[in-house]
Amino acid sequence: MVNRIDARLDMMRILTMKRATMEEKIEQIIEIDSPATPQEKVDKNLSTIFGVPPMEVSVIDDQGVVPPQEGSDNELIQADTNHVRSNMYSLLQQGQDALQYALELAKQSDSPRAFEVVGTLMKNLSDMNLQLLDTHEKKQKLSGKKTEEQGPQKIVNNSIVFQGSTKDLYNMLQNMKKEQ
Repeated sequence: MVNRIDARLDMMRILTMKRATMEEKIEQIIEIDSPATPQEKVDKNLSTIFGVPPMEVSVIDDQGVVPPQEGSDNELIQADTNHVRSNMYSLLQQGQDALQYALELAKQSDSPRAFEVVGTLMKNLSDMNLQLLDTHEKKQKLSGKKTEEQGPQKIVNNSIVFQGSTKDLYNMLQNMKKEQ
């Protein structure tokens, strides 16, 4: 009888707790080892449902990017440009790998949607290549260097040689013609 009262008290405490705390308490009462993260919970549940061993998770080493705090503007521009370029090259390589894989899938499935995805991926990769070239132009603008395309600047001289109406101009040209 005492065990039933204790169980009811435990249930009353559980019902008044927040959801996350409630799940932890239920797992403690049932004596279930809870995984550390929600992803691990999902992996464990899927493994149980499908009867397969859990998938090994590969952790990407996040080294973090620390921007340089000191230096001249040109050094900062150079560092940022190098960082952007390395990111773009990495993304382009991953995009190439994804494109090859998607193309193989599209060929095997003969699905119009799969070929549409391949076309979109190809367009995104070509746009990224153009963005890579744009970074060079932007770097040159920021550093103050002239590109080869600009060459010498054209000088436009908008001097007024004659001021008057067309009739006055015509009369002036006629007088100049008579003098010669």
